[in-house]
Amino acid sequence: MYTLNLKEVELTPQIDEKKIFENNDEIKLERLVVEYITKNYQDTYKNPITLGRKVREAIKDEKGQTESDRSKKSTEEFVNSVDKENQARRKTEEFTDEEMDSKFNELSAWNRVERDKVWDEYNPKIEEAENEEERRKLDEEMKLKLDDVEFEHSQKFDTLSEEKRKKVESLTN
Repeated sequence: MYTLNLKEVELTPQIDEKKIFENNDEIKLERLVVEYITKNYQDTYKNPITLGRKVREAIKDEKGQTESDRSKKSTEEFVNSVDKENQARRKTEEFTDEEMDSKFNELSAWNRVERDKVWDEYNPKIEEAENEEERRKLDEEMKLKLDDVEFEHSQKFDTLSEEKRKKVESLTN
């Protein structure tokens, strides 16, 4: 059984509501909580990538451990998994067009370049940080910037996917 105490979700501004969510499926629990927060705190948390990550970080398993406690996944692994998911989604599309493929490739390249810029900016700062508190703060800043890049990438990807869908539709009619 997975649980989440709404007060333990580290958001800015902090939610001061005492509410416990439970579900046997971690992903369903995440979706349930994100949906609850989105519905009840409209326009407060605008970036769904950040909101989802913050909720995931607060979910505890039956042993009271968070995902971070169970596995010390790096931010890069998270970003790469989203990249793979996007690539898999593209591969499932039946229609392939050189122009659209080129646009998707450019978008992927843009995403890699932007992520690398963030990594190049923050990794030296994190390594040179004088204490753990400063490292954590810099790490969180880096994660937020990576979330913003990923959110922008997903928006651009959705726009391209819609463009491709319309193009396929126009060819089949």
